[in-house]
Amino acid sequence: MMRSRLVLLLAPFLLATLTQCSTFRYDPSALHRAYGHLSACSLNDEGLSIAAREALVRAGISSWDVKMWPLRSLRTAEAHARRHPRDLAFQQALMEQNIAVAKRLAPDNPEGALVLYLRAADLASRYLKTYAPEDWPFLFQLNQYATARVVELLAPEEGTVRSRSVSFEGTTYEVEIPAMETGPRVDPFRFGALRAADCVQIHGLSNRVTQVGLGAAFVGEVTSIVDGETGTYRSGGDAFLPLGGLFQPLSVVLEFEGKRVELTCYDVQESSSIVEGRREHALAADFTAAWAQQLEVDPYRNGVVGMLRPGITGDYMGLTMMEPFRKEAIPVIFIHGLASRGATWDEMINGLLEDRRIRERYQFWLYQYPSGYHFLIPAADLRRELRSVRRRFDPADRWENLDRMVLVGHSMGGLISSALIRRADESSVAEFFKRPIRQMATDEETLQQLRDLFFLESDDSIRRVVFLATPHRGSTLADGWAGRLLARLIKMPRELVSFNLKGIVQELTDSGLSVLDVGRNSVTRLQYYNPTLKRLLNLPKDRRVTVHTIVGDRGLGNAPHSSDGVVSYASSHLPDAESEKIVSSWHGVQDHPQTIDEVRRILLEHLEE
Repeated sequence: MMRSRLVLLLAPFLLATLTQCSTFRYDPSALHRAYGHLSACSLNDEGLSIAAREALVRAGISSWDVKMWPLRSLRTAEAHARRHPRDLAFQQALMEQNIAVAKRLAPDNPEGALVLYLRAADLASRYLKTYAPEDWPFLFQLNQYATARVVELLAPEEGTVRSRSVSFEGTTYEVEIPAMETGPRVDPFRFGALRAADCVQIHGLSNRVTQVGLGAAFVGEVTSIVDGETGTYRSGGDAFLPLGGLFQPLSVVLEFEGKRVELTCYDVQESSSIVEGRREHALAADFTAAWAQQLEVDPYRNGVVGMLRPGITGDYMGLTMMEPFRKEAIPVIFIHGLASRGATWDEMINGLLEDRRIRERYQFWLYQYPSGYHFLIPAADLRRELRSVRRRFDPADRWENLDRMVLVGHSMGGLISSALIRRADESSVAEFFKRPIRQMATDEETLQQLRDLFFLESDDSIRRVVFLATPHRGSTLADGWAGRLLARLIKMPRELVSFNLKGIVQELTDSGLSVLDVGRNSVTRLQYYNPTLKRLLNLPKDRRVTVHTIVGDRGLGNAPHSSDGVVSYASSHLPDAESEKIVSSWHGVQDHPQTIDEVRRILLEHLEE
């Protein structure tokens, strides 16, 4: 009986971690699967499409000719195409035939294959800017496939050669990779690796956010990050880069001018289209692939360990950017809850990436922390991190979007968010100290720790907070014997507990000792109407900050008497919230489609201010 009740208590937290199983697999050998939704064609290893075979037959080229004499039949098809430039069906057949022959050549003659892929992309480029993807879908698929294979054969991330001449069968292309960095254009040599998105397999996400357009979708592994103030690049070991690596969605476009080819790389999060003349053209993109790879390489694999043994996961604590810093984009910081990690936001972020306005106007950051800690400890750490962001990227205080930050906090992450928008000055904390903190006889490091824990400051950068299933008044699950047993399983690091012993115990009142007892872990701090929670909720909120709440009712529709299974409506409700959304969900409300839609609505509303 005891064990079953403990499992019941742990279930919401375990599910919040164990259900985050999005996986990324880069597998060029499974390339044909990316085009499996198409009818049989050269892209999915099923031979030429019916339309291509019929077009070739009309030109006197049989399927037997294509199979037995591929290069000779290809030359015959090219001669026919030159005589009939307006026969678009045949031109498309020729593109497909070039790709089919290039695939056969690639193992033994990669340069010949490269030329044929360039031919296919060259043919496609003549029509791509005339037709929309929905009008000529297969044309865009052919161009994406050919462009991706060109980039793979050139491998710009492995060398330093920016120009190359390639020849085959009397055709020579001069390929150049410029180092331009204007607008959404980025230098492909900035990336440690470029992976074609059509070679990426993803599992565990309900939707794959892609866009059909010019070029080919890629995932770039970022090895440097932009300094917002100076525009220079810094090494990959810098702060705010994820420990496992940062991955960026890209689009690579081949621009042809005769037989001169320019390979241009675009950051599709900054802009997923380009404008030429009076016409806007969408860029090929795969936003989910980059996000899934970042989840896959994140070394913080188990949020339950972060709760039960916070001392051994402390290296994962910190703020990380999901893309290189963009001064034009508003930061949205996602903060996970108890027994969880950054991957808890997989469906949320993937769903938000579907909206172009959000992709281009916002940048997503993650804050991860060992959730066994008393929530004021990560709150203090995040406050320091935000100050570091300002010093690093905007020391002159020039970028106004850094003063429009949005926090999205789930469960305990909401409590951390709450601590960042409230103020506790010396008069507010007088009950905790026997004399003013500046008069205490202890070292400066300890005094600073006291200030971080007691003297809350509303961060000037934050303008909006979305609370998801947040126990502002605690959770009754933490009050029972099962909650007390769970609290005993959490082992706080010795150096953190010893903070109480640095000659300051005699300076604190009983109330101060209660707050400072960091040996009391996150579960004990979540007991219903815990004094710390009550004091936090009663502290004045920054008037510049707009708050929203999203709560779950398990689908019962019985608010205000409802609960999400962990947090009651009475605990999560905020009378001064700008909006409140009740969704048919248990505690893992962050994955629910209604929650994602509501966060999308809030972010779009924030853009209008």
